[in-house]
Amino acid sequence: MTKNEVIKILAICKGAGVNFGEADNNILIEIWINCFKDNSYSEVAKALFELIQSKEPLFVNGLIGRIKEKIIEKTVDFLDFPTAWELLRTAMHKTHPDIPQETQKAFDSLPPILQHLVGSPRHLEDMEYKLDRHELETVERSNMKKLYADLITKTKELLQLGKTPYWLLAAKSNKKIDNTINKLLQGNKVK
Repeated sequence: MTKNEVIKILAICKGAGVNFGEADNNILIEIWINCFKDNSYSEVAKALFELIQSKEPLFVNGLIGRIKEKIIEKTVDFLDFPTAWELLRTAMHKTHPDIPQETQKAFDSLPPILQHLVGSPRHLEDMEYKLDRHELETVERSNMKKLYADLITKTKELLQLGKTPYWLLAAKSNKKIDNTINKLLQGNKVK
């Protein structure tokens, strides 16, 4: 956001009853510019209006975090666990102990967050062939549900801080490595 956009947002906050006290306006503006440098005015304004309409009191402490949280809710769609589990089960069924390429393909078909959750193609295969159905649908599913909820919570916290989640960084770096290898195999120069 620009300085003028931040000034508009702060004016809306003050109009909604947020008391910034004796804060230096220039420092306050710089803090908000830095916190929302990757966000557009419309994203921040929509999130702020949602907070205002919720009728919850708005306080200076935590306001930036609450706005970031609202923005994340709108921009990042996380699969609910039943849908994520179905994707995992579908990928498990596509694994083959004797054909590692098929197991890798099944693992690669998962979204990056689920790849991080499972850990490796081998674990996906083990879930299909080494666990009995009862253990898979009770113990393993319960463990995955807890790990998935924790991963989403940590991801939201990182996104609020403006940081990229580690599972997404790993997915991007693996893709970059794969692209580099493919270019080299095709005899192309790597940039």
